[in-house]
Amino acid sequence: MTNIAIVVWALIFTSSGGVALIFFLRALLERKNELYGSGIIFFIICFIFSFLYFLPTLVASERKHRNEVAIFVLNMLLGVTVLGWVGSIVWALLEDEKKN
Repeated sequence: MTNIAIVVWALIFTSSGGVALIFFLRALLERKNELYGSGIIFFIICFIFSFLYFLPTLVASERKHRNEVAIFVLNMLLGVTVLGWVGSIVWALLEDEKKN
């Protein structure tokens, strides 16, 4: 696992966990017992969306793409747009020409 992959996994866990934790703590402070289970579901949904958001970077990392850092930057900055995400996943899936 490369350094970029470690950073991406950390971003996935912190983004999904952080949002879900805020939701859970808010429910705890307001003493709404019915929202405890919703916090777990919300965490799972955030985790799935975060994983899908960074999927191009993870694919590039697993394939040891020579432009892994550039794909990460494109994914991080423009991944929120559909065009940027599709561009980064296509780039990650393209065959790397200079493999050893």
